[in-house]
Amino acid sequence: MAYTFNLDEIFAMAEEIERNGARFYRRAAEVTTVPRAKDLFQELAQWEDGHERLFQRLRDKLVDAGAAEPTVYDPSGDAELYLQAMAEQHVFRRDLDVEDMVDATDGPRGVLELALQFERDSIMFFLGMKAVVPAHMAPEKVDRLISEEMGHIVYLTKQLALL
Repeated sequence: MAYTFNLDEIFAMAEEIERNGARFYRRAAEVTTVPRAKDLFQELAQWEDGHERLFQRLRDKLVDAGAAEPTVYDPSGDAELYLQAMAEQHVFRRDLDVEDMVDATDGPRGVLELALQFERDSIMFFLGMKAVVPAHMAPEKVDRLISEEMGHIVYLTKQLALL
């Protein structure tokens, strides 16, 4: 099966991941009774909102520069299968209710541990996407996504240690 990928699609997926993350943190802020954790989760939700806007701006620039054009021909379907598997294994898949995920955690610590897994999943997903972006379509733009997610891991790890 042939499939093509482009940077526009990658950034659209990044935006969706950030939207799901913001919903997750907002739910965590709603249900926690720990004031410090409530403030942290509200801050993290705003951070995810900001990253969604960042990815939208980058996406708009890339589309204007021709990034919506197909970039990879995959006649065997291997890239599609790999990326589909990565997306299906992501903690914040489309078919899961992120609010229910928060409700199933064991308090603020559990929320942050799940959030760390979410960030790791995002990095793995974007690394897979980067592998299918040819050099002329600026794969370093995907590096920006990866860098943002790595920053989340550092911050969340510090916050987890403070709880």
